[in-house]
Parts: sequence; C-alpha cells; structure tokens
Amino acid sequence: IAKTEEEFADGTVTDLLNQGVLKNWLQRAEDAEEDSPYPIHSSKPFIIELELSGEYKDTYYIGEALNLEGIVITAHWSTGDTTTVPLSDVEVTGYDNSKRAVCLLTLKYGIANAETVVTVLQKETPGDKNEITVYFTLLGDEDHEDTGQGGPTHGLSMGGLQTWIPQTRYTVDINATAEDVFREALGDAGIEFKGDSNNSYNTLYISGIKSPKTGDWIEEFTNGSKSGWMFTVNGKHGNLGLAQQFLDDGDRIVFHYTDDWTKESDTQKWGDGDTSNTGTPVMARHTCSMAEQAPDSVPLTTATETLSQA
Repeated sequence: IAKTEEEFADGTVTDLLNQGVLKNWLQRAEDAEEDSPYPIHSSKPFIIELELSGEYKDTYYIGEALNLEGIVITAHWSTGDTTTVPLSDVEVTGYDNSKRAVCLLTLKYGIANAETVVTVLQKETPGDKNEITVYFTLLGDEDHEDTGQGGPTHGLSMGGLQTWIPQTRYTVDINATAEDVFREALGDAGIEFKGDSNNSYNTLYISGIKSPKTGDWIEEFTNGSKSGWMFTVNGKHGNLGLAQQFLDDGDRIVFHYTDDWTKESDTQKWGDGDTSNTGTPVMARHTCSMAEQAPDSVPLTTATETLSQA
C-alpha cells in the first residue's frame, strides 16, 4: 500500500514497520540526512533468532509440572554475536498437563520465539488393564477425472469410496495414537503409503496411499485441488493430527479419501478452501479425525499385538 510523504515524515510508516517481527526502526531526525525524514534501522543490536538445544525432558505424565532443566537457549544477535539466555528470563507457553496431549511449547525472549514439542501421557497403573480396544477402517478411491472438470465427487459424506481395509479390531496401549493404529493397520495389510512428520507437532502427514486394488498411488490432489486424505474418530473430523489424536477404549477410526474436503462433515469451520497460506487444503494437514462408514455387517478381523506410544 502506497504511503504519502506526510506519512513518512510524521512517523506513520515507522510505526507500521515496528509492527513486524524486528522492531528496530527509528524516525530519522529532520536535518540528519538529505532525504530526511524517513525511517531508518536502529544501530542497537537486536535478536534475529532463538535456538534451542541441550538435553531436557520431553515426556510427562498427566498432572506433572513442566521441567525444562537442561535446555540450552541461545540468542543470535544482529551483530553476529551469540549469548546464552537463562531459562528464568524466558516466557514459556503452551503446556497443558490436564490430559494426554502433544504440546507445542513457545519460548519467547524479547522479540524472538522458538518452539519445541513435549508429550503428556497417562501413567500406567500396576495391576490394571493398561490396554484399550479400537477399530480401524481404510476407505480409498480410484484415479478419475478431476471433480472440478466434470468428474465424480467421492468422499465419506458423498459415497463412492472403496473399502481397502474393512473394520478391524486392534488392542493397543492406553497411550496409543491414531498414528500408531494407522501404521499397524496398513503394515498388516501390506499397503504402502507416503508421508512425513516435518511439521511443528511432528505428526505424520499422509500425502498418498497405494491402492491395493489397482496399484495406483492415490494422493493429495489426484482427483482435484480439494482432494486428499482425512480421518474421523467416532464419526467426527476433528482438529488434531494423527500423532496428536490419543485414543480411548471403543474408538472407531476411519481413514478415508475425499475428492472435495469442503463437502465433508465438520469441515465448515476450516475456512473456505483457500490454500494460499499452506499450499494444501486445510484438511490435508490432518487437523482432522474421521466418520465411520463401514456398516455393522462388515466382518471383523482381530489384531492382538499391543502398540506402544510412538
């Protein structure tokens, strides 16, 4: 947005610049330079990056206090210098010890932030049954003409999907996640998938699964700009990734393809389908959980191997 000479001279532009991450802009004095008055960078050093290292506790139990003893916090300055920042000088937010969770901690020092992930688990009780039973279904699709170009629109809500893994029972650890069950189920079925955990929460993002029927890779965007993989837990698409979604006894997971995520249930709160910020549909981040499609008449197979927390 263009600014006027008056806005440069009266400090309006300087104030706007200081709303950014680096708040190191000053208003040049009227007679300091030939082209005064304009915003200039302060010569005062500022932090350009906060780096975390060291060995510190990253797994906790419900009710346990956060303890980051051993973490090393290094500030990188605009001068090229580095300093070690005491933990007591840092603001830490994002920890929740009230439930099983993958917590994204934000450490803030001055204008700089750094993030790290810790996990909160349920403590096993000696003598108790520290296992739960859950169910998993995988529903896939075929590679067809893009939905936006006259092709069909398949999905959990719209129908037309293929059963790649029928509803299957798994006995898992009380701290198992949807990612644990997903890996076990596809491993048992010999179905290949593509994915990575290169994101803030280290949660597995599934970009594609190889069809056991045709051998084709059915991936994000295979059937259009809004197509990709999603999941529900007990019939609902949620806002957690696979590794964040802890499970309870009796939970039913349905991992499914969709040709248009905006037509699936519970997705209205995810926005209008704009992909400009992430480059992928919101649902493709797996900030979701899944709806059950397999009918009660689908035969159950049983998996008895116990999974531990990933």
